[in-house]
Amino acid sequence: MENQLERLKGAFLAIISHELRTPLTEIITALNLLQDNYTGSLNAQQRNYIAIADNAASHLDMLISDLIAFAQLQAETVETRREATLLAELVSYVVEQHRARAQAQHLNLLFSAPQRLPPVPVDRSLMTRVVANLIINAINFTPPGGHVMVRISAAVNEQCIVVQDTGVGIPEEKQDRLFESFYQAADSLTRQVGGLGIGLAYARRIVEAHHGKITFASVEGKGSTFTVHLPTQ
Repeated sequence: MENQLERLKGAFLAIISHELRTPLTEIITALNLLQDNYTGSLNAQQRNYIAIADNAASHLDMLISDLIAFAQLQAETVETRREATLLAELVSYVVEQHRARAQAQHLNLLFSAPQRLPPVPVDRSLMTRVVANLIINAINFTPPGGHVMVRISAAVNEQCIVVQDTGVGIPEEKQDRLFESFYQAADSLTRQVGGLGIGLAYARRIVEAHHGKITFASVEGKGSTFTVHLPTQ
C-alpha cells in the first residue's frame, strides 16, 4: 500500500508540474517577445518591469523542474534510452544554452573538449538535464567576476564531464549530505538563488542508471569541481 501511495504521489506531481509548465512557457515566450521589441520600443521603466516578471517566471520554471525531478525520484528505477552520442556536442549545446545566464551574472563560461573522442552510450535527454543542473549550480553559486569551466576528458574505459567553478565552495561538514533530496549546503546564498535542493540527487540517479558515478571536490571560499564519469561501453 505504501509503495502504491508513493507511485500515486509521484504521478500526481508529474501531472501538476506539466500543467503548470505549459502556461508558464507561454508567459516566458510573451515576455521574450516584449524584450525583443516585438510590439514596439520600450522605455527603461517598461524594460525594468518586464525584467522583474521574467526573473520571477524563471524562478517558477526552476521550481517546476524540481517538482518533476522529485516525482521521477520516487520511481523505483530511472528508465534510459541510450544511443551513441558525442559528449562534446551534447555538452557544448548545453553550455551555449546557459551562456546568456552566465553573462548576466558577469561570469566567464568556458568549454573545452579533446578532438575525435568516440561516442558514448547515453540517454541524451537525461544527460542534458544532468549537465544543465551542474552548470546552473556553478553559475548560481559563483560570485560576479568568477569563472565556470566545463570540459570533457577521457580515461581508460570512461569519458568524463567536468564542471569546475570559482564559487563559494561547500563547507566540509556539509559535503556528506550533498546528494540528499531537499538538502542545500550553501544556506545563505541558496535562499537568494532558490530551488528545492533536488537537482543533485536526481542527477546522481540518472548517472547511476548509466552505470556511472558523480564525484566532487570542493574547498569553501575557493570553488567546486563536479565530475560525471560515464563508461564508454
